[in-house]
Amino acid sequence: DIWRAAQPVLVQEWLYEFSSNQFRQVVTLKNGRVVDVESRP
Repeated sequence: DIWRAAQPVLVQEWLYEFSSNQFRQVVTLKNGRVVDVESRP
């Protein structure tokens, strides 16, 4: 068996609001890489 050491992961959520009549975009990054983009009302 190969054991891997646990390492911390930096998770960030960036919120983009373009105007009041559009959905907000939430971009989730893990260790600097985009892992998810979603629209929220």
